[in-house]
Amino acid sequence: MKESLIRKYGCTMFISVATLLGSARSLIAQQVQVVAVSPLEAGLNDRVEVTVDHLGPLQDAAKGHKLVLFLSGMEIPQVYPEAVVPLADGKGVLRFPLIRKSESMKAWGALLGRPVFLRNLPLSVGIEGGTSLTGEQEFHLVVMGKVRFFLWLGVMILILYLLFRLARDSDLLRGSGPEKLTAFLQQLGVQLPPGSRRPFSLGQTQMAFWFFIIIGSFFFIWVVTADVDTLSDSILVLMGIGTGTALGAAMVDSGKRTSAESEARGLLAEKNQLEADLARLRPRVILVPSPMDLATLQQDLTKKQSRVAEIDHRLEAITPVLQGGVSEGFFQDILTDENGVSLHRFQMAAWTAILGLVFIFSVYGNLAMPTFNGTLLALLGISSGTYVGFKIPEKA
Repeated sequence: MKESLIRKYGCTMFISVATLLGSARSLIAQQVQVVAVSPLEAGLNDRVEVTVDHLGPLQDAAKGHKLVLFLSGMEIPQVYPEAVVPLADGKGVLRFPLIRKSESMKAWGALLGRPVFLRNLPLSVGIEGGTSLTGEQEFHLVVMGKVRFFLWLGVMILILYLLFRLARDSDLLRGSGPEKLTAFLQQLGVQLPPGSRRPFSLGQTQMAFWFFIIIGSFFFIWVVTADVDTLSDSILVLMGIGTGTALGAAMVDSGKRTSAESEARGLLAEKNQLEADLARLRPRVILVPSPMDLATLQQDLTKKQSRVAEIDHRLEAITPVLQGGVSEGFFQDILTDENGVSLHRFQMAAWTAILGLVFIFSVYGNLAMPTFNGTLLALLGISSGTYVGFKIPEKA
């Protein structure tokens, strides 16, 4: 019974003391005001001097705790005053460095996310791990410098222009082609249509897509935070998936073309030999040999003609692989195979586009590269692997 009473009164006393401390701090917050902030506009890695009208009571209230900067009512961890200068009239100046450390990433992310050039915020001073102890003063946080922003915008427009220009005028985003087989294709009697281009490659397009988004995001984060240590493991995996998909698709195409070329050269050599044999057999049939020899010659002639027809049919079947296909337009090329729009291609393109949008909005909102979990990366990898796997039976 006695212990129960002690606990009860002890708990009541603790609550009362906490309430009194809270009330005292609230009273101090009403008395201590931030009277000036200099400069009124500042950004990351700048310094601000905060002038308070009652420095002594503020320091007394913070005894045993460190003073920290509060922006928009939010504590900015690890942003301590690097200098405290008392003034003659009881005022004081606290100089805070606006630095971004690992402990304050979340707070700065909330303040700098969805960047604008200037953001008006209430500024105050409080104790670490507690609440603000002063009144608030308006402060203009420079979220993004105009020079850096327009530098970023100009560079990204230039990169996008170069990508589009090279995609249009060169084979940057197109599959590997039969340039080395031009003479051999002429032997087969194959002529590419005038002005025809190789088809666009879905793998190459995906690699270019992730290159543009990642480099743009990296540069944008630097523009706002001046931080270059922003690439995560999942970003490297993402780039690896894009590069691996393009490389795998190119290897499949090259392997099919090499195999088809080897087979076609063998068939062409056999066809030439058969046509030479037929050229010798036809005059002998016309000379009207004995009935027994005539039957043998006709049987041999028919057999060789049948084999020539088989070779022509086979050469016609593997010619598209040797040609590498002809472009029918960007979306037609990346989404279709010889059977029309294919699900595995559409699936890969859709997942790439959706994750790209998630990536962009995440960077814009949080000023940090998104961290995709292993399951999501595995899903994208499976989608890309399925695309490469289904390329094996494709004709071109």
